[in-house]
Amino acid sequence: MQAHQHPQAHTHVFSFFSSNLISQTRQAGGFRRTHPSLPVGSCLVVGTSEGISATAFKLRNKIAIRTKTDTGETNEVVWDVANGSEDLSRIANEGKFWSYIAGTIQEVYKKYGNVGGICVEVTKCSLPVKKGLSSSAAICVLVARAFSKCYAMEKEMSVLEQMELAYLGEIATPSRCGRMDQACAFGSGVCVTMTFDGDEMKCEETPVGNERTVGGESTSDNECFHIVVCDLDGQKDTVKILKDLQSAFENVPPKVENASHADAQKFLGKLSYEYVQTAKRALSSNNAKLLGQTFTEYQRAFDLHLVPLCESELTAPKLHAILADPKVKIYSYGGKGVGSQGDGSAQFVARDAFQADLLEKHLRNVWKLEHVMRVVIKSTSSSSL
Repeated sequence: MQAHQHPQAHTHVFSFFSSNLISQTRQAGGFRRTHPSLPVGSCLVVGTSEGISATAFKLRNKIAIRTKTDTGETNEVVWDVANGSEDLSRIANEGKFWSYIAGTIQEVYKKYGNVGGICVEVTKCSLPVKKGLSSSAAICVLVARAFSKCYAMEKEMSVLEQMELAYLGEIATPSRCGRMDQACAFGSGVCVTMTFDGDEMKCEETPVGNERTVGGESTSDNECFHIVVCDLDGQKDTVKILKDLQSAFENVPPKVENASHADAQKFLGKLSYEYVQTAKRALSSNNAKLLGQTFTEYQRAFDLHLVPLCESELTAPKLHAILADPKVKIYSYGGKGVGSQGDGSAQFVARDAFQADLLEKHLRNVWKLEHVMRVVIKSTSSSSL
């Protein structure tokens, strides 16, 4: 990658992946721009321990990017800053490998002017892409963060601003992803409640373990939630799923004859909001059993209300086979698909740390899944982000 115009001190940049605990109402919340009768959207997201690491430094008139996947595959590209706006827009619109990065850099230049070039080299990526674990959001956040650090813009570019630039970079591509995935910017193990009202987004750290329950349902003060997440090693088309789900909002309220749109609006609005609130109560009271039950009930409702809109993707045979596995049910309180679902990834609320170990081994040894990880959510106190 011939882009080293002059020596620069390297800046280390990190961006984590995220796993949504309960979501989908973000879809309805976004449509409040044109349909204010829809409910405010909400989702509950936690940062994983996996992510992307990179080094970065300033360049005068080049943009040089070298990426690395979890399999070790590398790709690199060099663009001229002088042709920035036109080239970045074209590349973002192509919807190909470099589109997310190009879209984010384009948004940085729109907001802060053409500050100069940059070299970003990904040194480690610990999760696969296109599995519902926010890999595209993570690279977009990482690129925005690289500009922030290399050009000493940390004060101007807060975490929320990095999220906004990453989101705008993503929607500049054909994928049209929502705002939820950018919560990866908050880091590992941080549980965040995001609310969406049209184009407005608010983030608040979700309190974990500050309420105690009676009757043996809560865990002790020294214990945590153990969420086991796995890549199903299947195929999914996120663009198609999101397009089909968003089609449910072509008419608000839905036409009488379109029952599938009515079901989807109900689930993506009121029902999902209620699941988010129940999950927050479970976290606040350290009630892993309630959180697992909420996962299971959410998945059942998801299948009932949304699968008809995109049967080719949301039937998800691998996901449902693992959810139905008796051993998985022994080791966990419940599970569900991740993100837009399909055969991308699944997540489970383990009964405790030991059962989480057994579940991880079962998924690796019996289901032959290579990418299995654990997200540990520890007790914390509420704070605004």
